[in-house]
Amino acid sequence: MIEGDWKLVHRIVTGKYELFDLQADPEEEHDRAAEHPQRVEHLARVLEEHLQTTGAQRMRPNPEWDAERPKGKQKNYGIHYPAGGGTFQPVKEPRPRWFKQGNEE
Repeated sequence: MIEGDWKLVHRIVTGKYELFDLQADPEEEHDRAAEHPQRVEHLARVLEEHLQTTGAQRMRPNPEWDAERPKGKQKNYGIHYPAGGGTFQPVKEPRPRWFKQGNEE
């Protein structure tokens, strides 16, 4: 979230906050959270209030997560970006439900 020249970033996985002074550091290279703990606390409170007020969907742990389990194979559905120099790869069978071919509705 941004308030004035300050930007607060909440890293969901680690639960840590990063604070950047956008006026002095527009590239966000220097985390100022340790130097301004009160500002971090204030902005985190404002962010939490906003999330509660808007009923934002929250991240929650996957009960079926198993860190020992292999990640699996990535699927390639043949997205082609000719302007970017990519090469076409045909969509593999079975096609996902969201994949439409030609002028299907």
